[in-house]
Amino acid sequence: AEERLAVLGESFREEQERHLELRNTHADLTQTTHDLRQQMNSFMAEHMSRQARWGESVELEEVRARLEDLHEQAETSRFELQAQLQDLRLRAEHAEALA
Repeated sequence: AEERLAVLGESFREEQERHLELRNTHADLTQTTHDLRQQMNSFMAEHMSRQARWGESVELEEVRARLEDLHEQAETSRFELQAQLQDLRLRAEHAEALA
């Protein structure tokens, strides 16, 4: 009976150790799951932020291209206006010379 009691006591201690290990494993898995969820949320937030920045970057690129076009148009208009102004000056000088 004592031997049986000793075997049962040893078996009980082993079961307690296994139970404790399982609880620790469960706690580790719970923490790991929590950490992975946080990492996933961070990744998704970063991904969305990158998407937004990429969208802004595309918009900024379009705005920059449009500004370059407008700058070129302004330069062309400036040259045309300078030519017209020069032509008007020459006409005015010519008219004064005839007068």
